Amino acid sequence: SKSINIEKPHFNPLNDNEKIALIQQYLSIEQPLIILGERDNYEHYITLLGFNTAADEYYIYDSLQKASLYQEAMTTDGNGSFPGNATLKSNELLDFWRGGGMYGLWKWYGLVASF
Repeated sequence: SKSINIEKPHFNPLNDNEKIALIQQYLSIEQPLIILGERDNYEHYITLLGFNTAADEYYIYDSLQKASLYQEAMTTDGNGSFPGNATLKSNELLDFWRGGGMYGLWKWYGLVASF
């Protein structure tokens, strides 16, 4: 109803470098990705919003970031002028994502949004 189209790419058969390349491809055309991973022994979703190849940085929104002291019901923003509220290196991103899924299902699960 909001004119957001969702695509579910098949990330599972790709190797790590191919996964990163595909993520960068989507982000380069301003299509954010939502991926399922594991954080603190729980399944958790994060949203990938941008990247910097030279710095090996991926800018994410993570709802489990620490609460902001200045804005009620908001998370802290560790990214300053970059998108999202946290930054991950590619190996951290892959490790998070690798932990997603249950009972062999939804492994390497991700959604791509286009407007």
